[in-house]
Amino acid sequence: MKLALDCNPNVVESLWIDKSDIVFSSPAYEHLRSAAPQLLSSKIAFTTSGYALAQLKRIKGHNKWINNPQPEKEPMQSKYISLVHNFTKDKVFSIDLDNYCEGYRLVPFAADTYGIYPMTGYETFNRETGNLNTTYEGDSHTLGTPMFIIKLNKNEYNHDKDMWSNYWTWKKNRNKTRSALEEQSGYDTKHAMHLVRLLRMGAEVLETGILNVKRPDAAELLEIRNGAWSYEELVKYAEDMDNQVCEVLYKTTSLPKKPNIKLAAQIIMDVQDLIWK
Repeated sequence: MKLALDCNPNVVESLWIDKSDIVFSSPAYEHLRSAAPQLLSSKIAFTTSGYALAQLKRIKGHNKWINNPQPEKEPMQSKYISLVHNFTKDKVFSIDLDNYCEGYRLVPFAADTYGIYPMTGYETFNRETGNLNTTYEGDSHTLGTPMFIIKLNKNEYNHDKDMWSNYWTWKKNRNKTRSALEEQSGYDTKHAMHLVRLLRMGAEVLETGILNVKRPDAAELLEIRNGAWSYEELVKYAEDMDNQVCEVLYKTTSLPKKPNIKLAAQIIMDVQDLIWK
């Protein structure tokens, strides 16, 4: 009931199923179903649009992945280094840690900064993983001045690592048929179909007070799922419809702005009585 009063699309839809599609019912469900119109409020503008825009965000994210795939190799810390200070006589303004791996040691200072010291038998990072070797238990003051002070750009590294991980998790878990269609269309067409459906349902209920779960535009929605719309068409449609739902129809709908809490409480009591007989 809490979700119904919030106009959660999944929950509200369950009360508006077309009669012809109900294969089993009960007095309790029929009571809830009869009250469905009274449980609606204009909040549905923001829940349907909100869910739709969440789909759009996923679509945009996947579109970026399709057009800009992540490399197979995981980001390496050694590639996220910047030079803070050069204590050598050489004119060095940037640093490639590959040139200071074997025969050098990193000594931690503070805030992800490290000194590079020439030291036989050590490496500044692991060549295989790219992770920095930063373990040092001695007193860094006894080592004197380092050759360089460097900084690990941790935020940038963590961001890129998360992006890489998310991309390959998505790539690994994708349905093969769906991914083929996604590669062909440039975006996730299943998300697109649900986005269009939600926006249209939101607009319809704000205008008519009726939630059309059994879609009169089912054939068009299936065409959208099969890639009938371009990525640009979809994004423009979503943005235009979101504006129509939230900025126009929300302000003119005859639906109440707030749900009827007292009615909802009574319905809950009635349903409990029907269940317990």
